[in-house]
Amino acid sequence: MNKKKFKGYLLEHYLEKYFWEQGIDCKRRGQAGQEDLYFPQLLMSGEAKCWKRGLKTLYEMKGDKDLLFAKLQSHKEKNKEILVVMSLKVFTDLVKRIVRDWQGVNF
Repeated sequence: MNKKKFKGYLLEHYLEKYFWEQGIDCKRRGQAGQEDLYFPQLLMSGEAKCWKRGLKTLYEMKGDKDLLFAKLQSHKEKNKEILVVMSLKVFTDLVKRIVRDWQGVNF
């Protein structure tokens, strides 16, 4: 396994374990062409990326706020979706609230 893939594996494994410890169902997929993480309770998937370049700017823009809404403005790449950036803690707290509220709902 090359160094980049190993860094990705470590992050995916850490996140899977972290979410399980927080009581959030999370499955690490790790196969080519699949999402890195899947959250069955939320019917959502996620990618885990670990790199140096560019992230410092996101941290600076987010500052001490809970959420950062970011949109790429480029003539070459039009109509890109707005991204939401949040800390792991904010995401975890949000998911716990959603799951707790859903448990009281009869579908």
